[in-house]
Amino acid sequence: MTLTRYIDKMVLLTPAAGVAYSLMAQILPDYEISKTSVTNLLSFTIDNNTYYITQAQMYDALKNAVTNDGTKITMAQGSNYIFQITVNKTQIANVTAVVEPWVDVTSAVWEPSNARITLNSIYDSQSGESSTNFDLYRLLDESPTISDSYVGTNWDGDYTDKASSLTDNGNGGWDTDWYFDNNKSYYHFRTVNKDTAVVTSADQDYFEIHAGPAASTDPHWGAPMTQEPVYDVTKGYEDALSPAIGATKSNINITDQHMLSKVIVNLQTTDGADQVDFTGSKVYITQIHKKGQVQMGNGLVTPTGTPGQLTMDGNAAGTQFTYAVVPQALVRGSNDDDYVGITIVTGDNNQYYIVKNLSEIVATSVDNEKNQAQGAAITRWYPGHTYEYTFTLKKAAIDKITCTVQGWVNVVADNKEISLED
Repeated sequence: MTLTRYIDKMVLLTPAAGVAYSLMAQILPDYEISKTSVTNLLSFTIDNNTYYITQAQMYDALKNAVTNDGTKITMAQGSNYIFQITVNKTQIANVTAVVEPWVDVTSAVWEPSNARITLNSIYDSQSGESSTNFDLYRLLDESPTISDSYVGTNWDGDYTDKASSLTDNGNGGWDTDWYFDNNKSYYHFRTVNKDTAVVTSADQDYFEIHAGPAASTDPHWGAPMTQEPVYDVTKGYEDALSPAIGATKSNINITDQHMLSKVIVNLQTTDGADQVDFTGSKVYITQIHKKGQVQMGNGLVTPTGTPGQLTMDGNAAGTQFTYAVVPQALVRGSNDDDYVGITIVTGDNNQYYIVKNLSEIVATSVDNEKNQAQGAAITRWYPGHTYEYTFTLKKAAIDKITCTVQGWVNVVADNKEISLED
């Protein structure tokens, strides 16, 4: 059976009871069937006999079933026009029609269980308690095809998409206002201290850090990691970074890093005539970069600005001095003046200079050897490390220098496998 100019072939359906053939075609709404037109609308062949139905016949069958203006019937969207055609050997005996609405199909509301992006808890290293004092950013690293196994390592883009809502979900984590759009959507996630300004750069987005009192200066940077992070002086934490994360119903685990180094200077003296009075002492770090930039993509720290001098905070007795500093090399080149040093001025105005040989002081104790080997010279300060120097002073000289290297308390999320959903 054909519908002239609109359908080439009708679809054969399972016939209803008492019906020899049941066929279906679809036609565009607003097609007009004229009351007087003798144009053949349908044609079909049975036992080598061809039968035709004109527009006028179709109009006559429909006129009592639908509203019309007396001259034509306009076929409507969403209506099912059912014609029953009875034929005999030589002609069409009868055509009747009914009009019914197509059955509306209403789908259930479906919210994907793995769509919302959630984080494990982030902890404040000072209080040891769960904290909201961070901002969360993401960077789209889209798969070229729909995939459950895309390995995306393009983390050097613009981190301008910041979560506007972070809600404690009561299950040890944080819900965001983000969803994975589809199975091509893979993201790199980064956390920084709340209200940290992220600078957009053609090379690498970054945020600035600066030296300051250790009790109040503690910039953090966090990212999902696949292994224990070890800082590399040219790549930051790239070797441990997780590839971009696709749709998952697992919490996303962030490993949070302190981005400054902590330097502690302890002063002690000998007994007897060479004993030093430390009341009113001061300690200065010289030729040090006081500012730096942390790349959002990989956490690499780059010192910036002109090296200068900073004054460390000391206790009332003048025996311990602490400061948070920008990680950097202690000797930057062959120039005799291109080094980081320490100057100690005691209360009686004696000055002790620890200059280039600061980079030759060995680590007498190391709590882990990710970046610093015990017994090796400390040639640079790394992020998240505490360097505790102890100087034994005599009236006329420095008698002994030791240094221990410890980790600043890092905030590490539970190591859980992130599974991609089919």
